[in-house]
This record gives sequence, C-alpha cells and structure tokens, in this order.
Amino acid sequence: MAVLKFGVMEKEEQFELAEFAMKKLHPKWTLFIDDLVRKIKPVWLGEHSKDKTHFIHLIGFGKKEKAQVIVMNLLEFLGWHKNAKLLFASSERNFPDSHEIAETFIKGNAILPKVVFTDMLHTILMRRNDLGDCILAKGVAAFMRNPESLVLNEIGFSSVKPEGALVISYLDIFMGEKFIQKRFMLHHFLEKKEVAGNEFRST
Repeated sequence: MAVLKFGVMEKEEQFELAEFAMKKLHPKWTLFIDDLVRKIKPVWLGEHSKDKTHFIHLIGFGKKEKAQVIVMNLLEFLGWHKNAKLLFASSERNFPDSHEIAETFIKGNAILPKVVFTDMLHTILMRRNDLGDCILAKGVAAFMRNPESLVLNEIGFSSVKPEGALVISYLDIFMGEKFIQKRFMLHHFLEKKEVAGNEFRST
C-alpha cells in the first residue's frame, strides 16, 4: 500500500513539474495551460474510467499551430509522446483527406492508443451534416455521444475499444464555415444545453 501511495506522489510531482515547465515555456498561454492540465490530470493519475474514451476539445480561433506546439510539448514532458497517435489533415496535393486517414486509423487499431491528438473531427462531423449517409461520420458522432466503443457498420471494420484512451481534438470551427454549421458543431459538445458565458470556456 505504501508503494502505491509513493507511486501516486511521484506522478503528482512529475505532473506539477510538467505544468511548471509548460508555463515557463509558454508564459502568455497560462490560462489555456491551466484548463488543459486540469482536464488531462485525472487521466494521468489513472483516476478516469477505463471503459470509455475521454475527449478534450480545443475550440480554436486561428491559433492552430500554437495549440499543436503546446499540446505536443505537454505530451513530451509527461512522456506520453511515445504512446500518442497524431492525426492531422493536410492541404497538400496527393495527401490523403481526413476521411481516408480516419478509415485507415480505425481499421488498424482494435484498441485506441493511449493518446490521440487530432484536428480532423471537425471535417468528419461536417460530413455528417452535409452527407447524411456517411458511415464514418455517423459512427464518429455516435462514438462521441457514447464513447464506450467506436463501431462502423460497414464491411472491413471491426469495433474499436477505448480502454481509457484520451482524445485531444482541435476544432477550428470559427474559420471558413457558415454560421449554421458552427452551431451544428457546438451542439455536439454542449449537448444542446444552455451555457452561461463564464462557463463556456470550461464546458
């Protein structure tokens, strides 16, 4: 029992050191880092449910590259970068689109990696709004509502088990989309509840 407590204390200390280092490295982003580490900490300490996936959504305002750097720095400080899978879209020619990248990832992972960091949920979920018959978009939307299993009802796909995985998604939903589409996206994360202005960031 004493060994277990000592292990928890060590993890607490390592987490605090990582948080301190992050704020030294990115002093203008302390509020963002505070929110990020608060939501990651239960997963780091193993206090979260292992039966479902845990989502952190970073709602962006054109600071995508900076957010990516901060998240990657934190994963490195925590030693999670080796067990993290990065899924980022690209505008380069001959580069697979978000749909193709996501399908390949799901087919290749019967169990989710410990951490998934992605900017593709926005694009995938928009396909659900634009193309009602998109199997991938339907499956991902259902998974976000019930994060205990990711299932695509299509030949060639098996269910993906979460096993307590952490998904950090960057959603640049205020850039280049129509207002009605932005509202559609927010409904996924606010679950159509009224949220006061001072509670919006945390939610």
